[in-house]
Amino acid sequence: MENSYIIISGLLRNLMIMLLSSLLPAAVGVGMTFVMQGVKKSGTRLRLRVVSVIFYCFSPMLLMLCFFYKLSLSAMPALILALTVSHLGFFMICYDHAASVLKNIVVNLLGLLSSTFLWSLSGALVGYDELLHTANALTARTFETVYFVYGLAMAFAVLAAVNIPRMILKEKMR
Repeated sequence: MENSYIIISGLLRNLMIMLLSSLLPAAVGVGMTFVMQGVKKSGTRLRLRVVSVIFYCFSPMLLMLCFFYKLSLSAMPALILALTVSHLGFFMICYDHAASVLKNIVVNLLGLLSSTFLWSLSGALVGYDELLHTANALTARTFETVYFVYGLAMAFAVLAAVNIPRMILKEKMR
């Protein structure tokens, strides 16, 4: 029972990291969606997208290490800050000019949550006990691979819960 609690607490840490690191990129993204919708020239939209790709090119893993070691932040703030910086332009990268503002916001918000959750699984790099790191540690301690399978199943469930509706909405929403 104690081991199940440890796995679930790792998942909750991932979900908290996902949500906290998505707040600023979501706010910026919603605002930029309205800006992108108002821009009529494709050249201007392209320039805005190129600027947003610059943020996305900052590897969250390298940023985590930089913030953790160079700025001496603790692991969780370093992870959240790294994911926030690298996802600031996420909505503009994924912007679909043919879609409505609402569709862009909803689909890109789900994509942002998916991406930050995936990257949150690399938190062990800076010493933060996230879901898969916790499951791996339990597996090593107990020699029961079932904990790693539980961790993978939980990560799969979160990603499916975000990506399946995202793909359905992308196809069905106007």
